[in-house]
Amino acid sequence: MYSKTKSSNKTKLKLFLVLPLILLFISLQPITAQNNSPSEVFVVVETMPMFPGGETAMMEFISNNIVYPKTAKENGVQGTAYISFVVTSDGKITTVGVLKEAYDLSGINNNTALSADEKSSLITTCTRYLNSAAIDVIKAMPDWTPGEQDGKAVSVQFNLPIKFVLN
Repeated sequence: MYSKTKSSNKTKLKLFLVLPLILLFISLQPITAQNNSPSEVFVVVETMPMFPGGETAMMEFISNNIVYPKTAKENGVQGTAYISFVVTSDGKITTVGVLKEAYDLSGINNNTALSADEKSSLITTCTRYLNSAAIDVIKAMPDWTPGEQDGKAVSVQFNLPIKFVLN
């Protein structure tokens, strides 16, 4: 009787350990584009979209075209806005949105002249301004080289952090 329980426990343990490995293996299989529709948006492709001139040129473009909002600057608000957008199969930027809002509360929280309500309102305003500035610079980008899957240009979702730092 003891050996049967021990054997049953071993079987359960093996199943408990092997099942997650099988699920992990299945999830890591390469994503392939088969009969992809023109509106299908990929997250991972064989060749990711590229800004003209590469990553360094993109950082330079952002640096030269970003407008740090005056209210955020005056109140010491900084942070990273995480922006999501789609690079279409013809290289156009579409569907620009905020994945994660940006702000660093230290500038506002250190301001003892503001009430809690004023700080909360200012944080909301500055966050909105920073997110808007990040979206604006993404929308101003030139066309990209589109991503490719199975030798065909496809639409790809791209996520990009835009960092706002005061010197």
